[in-house]
Amino acid sequence: MKRFKTLISYTLLCVVLLSSCKEQVPVKNYKGAIVHKKRNTVAEGDSFKIEQDGKFLVIRVTKFDAEKYIVGDTIK
Repeated sequence: MKRFKTLISYTLLCVVLLSSCKEQVPVKNYKGAIVHKKRNTVAEGDSFKIEQDGKFLVIRVTKFDAEKYIVGDTIK
């Protein structure tokens, strides 16, 4: 039973680590997009929900870019 709990713990740890390894994207790739929501979590870091060409996207951004823009800004 102890081995089973250890195996589950390691499996859960691997899933958490792999899901948190997402690529940060330079916001300059999304010029003209509007920032609708900012989010910061320990596991995922900083992210924006943006609208570009009528589509909503969620992108991970650097801390510098997250501090540079506020909700409602247009990315330049």
